[in-house]
Amino acid sequence: MSPAKNRNYDILKRIDWITVLLTLGLAFFGMIAIASATCTAFDPDTQTFLEYIGSFSSSLPLTQFIYFCLGVLLIIVLLFVDYSNIREFCNIIYWGCVALLVITIIFGANQRGLKGWLRIGSVGIQTSEICKPLMILVLAREFAERTENKNSGIEKFRDLLPILWRFLIPVVLIAAQPDLGTAMVYLFILIGLLFMSKTSFKILGPMFGAALAMLPIAWLLMSDDQKGRIEVFFDPSKDPEGKGFNVLRAK
Repeated sequence: MSPAKNRNYDILKRIDWITVLLTLGLAFFGMIAIASATCTAFDPDTQTFLEYIGSFSSSLPLTQFIYFCLGVLLIIVLLFVDYSNIREFCNIIYWGCVALLVITIIFGANQRGLKGWLRIGSVGIQTSEICKPLMILVLAREFAERTENKNSGIEKFRDLLPILWRFLIPVVLIAAQPDLGTAMVYLFILIGLLFMSKTSFKILGPMFGAALAMLPIAWLLMSDDQKGRIEVFFDPSKDPEGKGFNVLRAK
């Protein structure tokens, strides 16, 4: 067997097929849920089950299916890409993400007070979601450069500073949209990478302490709508017909 075929066989052998099947099942369940949510309620007295299925709106599930197929195609392509080659392009990827987020703030479509979407015809693209996996690659490379060939993680704050400023620029741009929810997701991604890279608790302790001390200031800077989302997260009954509706109905 040639080296290329042997490498491809090794890749396929290492795939966790159970996770793949579960993910596919979840994706198809999501498409069914979208179809169900866009049709009228089933009334057994006036329609058959087949008529109910026929009332499903095809546009949204079809759009979801197209995105799903594109995602699967991208995953297959990335499986056969040597990740070490991607490291060389991380700077280009990073500044491309920053440029995309700046363009979104300037030219993005305003939806419910957020400028987080770029419109290409009738298609909306949430740029912060595109940048999310790319930023994971960029930050992972930054951590790897400082921890490879070492038995320990980052132990000096000055080694962490270049990573933090690379992290903060896109997060500030996302928060300026203002999309606090996605900015928080980016924050948890950073926290996960900090722990996975075995960053010293001598650094993490003061960082988390400073973050906790800034929470009251962050609360004062939030809009009433953002505060309401947080309050409803802890107590959905505060807005049973609005933000807490889905949570209460799911119980």
